[in-house]
Amino acid sequence: MQGKIENNGKIEDSYSIIKCESNHCMIITRWELGKINYFSYTKFLYINYEGTEKKFNEESKKADLTSEMENIFKTLPESIGTCSELRMLKTYSNREERICLNILPTSIGNLNKLKILDLSYNKLESLPDSIGNLKNLNELNLSFNYLKTLPDSIGNLKNLEELDISHNYSFSRLPYSIGNLENLKILRLKLTNLESLPESMENLTHLEELSLSGNKTRYYGRSSSSIVDKDYSHNWFYDIIKKSFIYWSCSPPANDNWKSLSSLDLSGKKLKQIPFGVYMITGLKELDISNNQLTKISLLLGRLIHLEKLYIHNNPNLNHLSDFLWNMRYLKELKIDGKLIKDLPKNAKISLCENVDNDAIVDLTLAGKNNKKLNDQELSNKTGPYIVYLTKN
Repeated sequence: MQGKIENNGKIEDSYSIIKCESNHCMIITRWELGKINYFSYTKFLYINYEGTEKKFNEESKKADLTSEMENIFKTLPESIGTCSELRMLKTYSNREERICLNILPTSIGNLNKLKILDLSYNKLESLPDSIGNLKNLNELNLSFNYLKTLPDSIGNLKNLEELDISHNYSFSRLPYSIGNLENLKILRLKLTNLESLPESMENLTHLEELSLSGNKTRYYGRSSSSIVDKDYSHNWFYDIIKKSFIYWSCSPPANDNWKSLSSLDLSGKKLKQIPFGVYMITGLKELDISNNQLTKISLLLGRLIHLEKLYIHNNPNLNHLSDFLWNMRYLKELKIDGKLIKDLPKNAKISLCENVDNDAIVDLTLAGKNNKKLNDQELSNKTGPYIVYLTKN
């Protein structure tokens, strides 16, 4: 049987069914797929749609194949859900052909061991709710489809680390449940039609890459992760800012000056998290979010690449500072509570008041030690807040 084999993301002629070592890997054309119960031990499955239309047309000349029969090939067999050992599933269509993957069967949610699902370059317009059953999924590639949104169940994918929705040109809404993806590191939304971004995205505390377009690239964070800004209109960004601030009962900045805003005071607002819109005001140099109810500082703060001063004292439930703060290029001053001293880098200098002489500055030269011979506990017990000065190399 003539078929295909993968080469740099393409499929070339070889055999329609290719078995790899120990039958754990299978490359097969959609025409030959049929019932796939015999794939029960397959761990890696690549289904290629290219040429399915041509094959269907050829067979139609031999038999009376109806449009209903054609529609069978525009989805995967329900028996895909019996491939209980699958770790990776990839499909590929030539979107210029009539017969492509249009519909994903609900049985896809039975693949409990699946870690990588690549559905890029198809014609999917929606996903079944059962997609949320893939609790072990690490990577989900939905790029180059016709999706308009995602099901709310997407928020159940607690182990998802990478989500690519780019090049879905009609994609206009992210569900609020996107904020439940607590381990998400990469979110690609390039070349979509997003109307706004949900406030819940502030909960994506492990997010290292947020891609909204391919026009401008910036770097931040502990691993020099990429942040890509979409070239949306001024009003598109302001709409996100305004909705976000109103959601948290804060007065939004004026539409005519938010881009040039350098200082923002959100102290004493009873905030449980930093409003997502704050991360859109990338020209900020000073941010005061003290006297609130914050529990964490999101990695998204790294979008504020010009930030110099950050005041986060008097947030009783904020018990940890993430290392990415020390890699922010211009950040040089923080105001924190004593309990956070344990998280400071070695190049930090701290003071109990704003107007001090050199003798009053505590230089943390070693973790847990300083030239005043006070340990972390003793420092924590002293009256705060502390002013922290960061030395940049």
